[in-house]
Amino acid sequence: MPQTNSDTDLKNAKECELETAEMDAAILEAETEYAMNGRLYDARSAFVSLKKKYFIHAYNI
Repeated sequence: MPQTNSDTDLKNAKECELETAEMDAAILEAETEYAMNGRLYDARSAFVSLKKKYFIHAYNI
């Protein structure tokens, strides 16, 4: 049976919620690490590292 627009919309919404939850988890982990060691990191290199750690699967479609 072909997917309807509402099925596609629901799937997209769930994917968005999952990505948001993953980003929230990554941010929480970074905040926790900062609270533990008080070190600031270069935002660009930190983002690249977090992107590789948490989102690499999203780019291997």
